[in-house]
Amino acid sequence: MGQPKSTSKGPWVYGVLAVAWAVLIHFLVGGPSLGGPKDLFWTFWINGGHAALFAIQAFLLGLALGRKGLPLAVVLAFAYGGVEEWVQVYLPDRSASLFDWATDGFGALFGAEILRYRLRLNKESLLRLILWVFLASLSALGDTLWG
Repeated sequence: MGQPKSTSKGPWVYGVLAVAWAVLIHFLVGGPSLGGPKDLFWTFWINGGHAALFAIQAFLLGLALGRKGLPLAVVLAFAYGGVEEWVQVYLPDRSASLFDWATDGFGALFGAEILRYRLRLNKESLLRLILWVFLASLSALGDTLWG
């Protein structure tokens, strides 16, 4: 598969969107807890949300950096997840978790995979997408049960 079709938007627009999304992530996971019931379903839902947040982050970074910059997009999204987990150490109603950070990383891989194939799924890419979602779900479950 060749380069993605060029769009009228320059890479800088996606860079701005990626920064805006990072600010939203910080607001959601680096601020006070959103509350909600303390049952396992709610906790799993919130922990699993990390995967979605960082999938979008990697996707936007990938659009900004281009196809060759996709690995860097994943690394940047994963590193940002680590920063956000570190911030949570200092918040009274939050806790840092390696499970959450792993979930961020699997989400970033998922977002990069979506961008890489631009939703043109073949058997191999579909299996990789399922793997990233499965691993992110396991990480979220681990944090829900033991985090």
